[in-house]
Amino acid sequence: MGEAKSRRLRIVAEQREAFRQHLLSEANKWSAPATNEEIELALILDTLPRRPARRLPKERLQLMGMPPNMCHANCRWYAEGEPARRECLGWLQDADRVYVLHSLIEIEGELVCITPSTMGAPDTFEFIPDNEVDMIEDNSGYVAFERNGIKVSHGVRGDPARMIKKMGKLQKLLLSGVTPYKAMEEIAATDFDTSDS
Repeated sequence: MGEAKSRRLRIVAEQREAFRQHLLSEANKWSAPATNEEIELALILDTLPRRPARRLPKERLQLMGMPPNMCHANCRWYAEGEPARRECLGWLQDADRVYVLHSLIEIEGELVCITPSTMGAPDTFEFIPDNEVDMIEDNSGYVAFERNGIKVSHGVRGDPARMIKKMGKLQKLLLSGVTPYKAMEEIAATDFDTSDS
């Protein structure tokens, strides 16, 4: 029991700490001050049409060797040299009007996600294709995104003040030693009303 159990516990602790650091990094990204461009883009994204999409089963994605959180690279690789497959750039929207830049594959008119989710995302969802988003790759392989000449990072907040409050609370919980999953549960159960801000 001793050595194997100790090793398992160490691996779990390392994974939990890596997840904590990932969440802290994400919270930091989403806590930046709002810009006029972000607010204007959120209003545009609110009006774009949605299309149904589906995620391939986890087992199939494992067989395909698709790494999580690498949707743009996964889709670019999968579509390369296959005329029947087309990478489709666009947005995922959550209940807080947060838009996350995402890539899918379009095959015979169907939108398919080929990137595994580490957060238990649904198998079917709405996707917002956006033909105005351009992927720009430099000689070193660095990829950046622009929409009509304006740089787009990881996403757009429809209500930046609410998201900043939410991410501030997440950071505080994580830094106080609350486990990542407990912190996420608490964030999900909290109303971050900004109407009086």
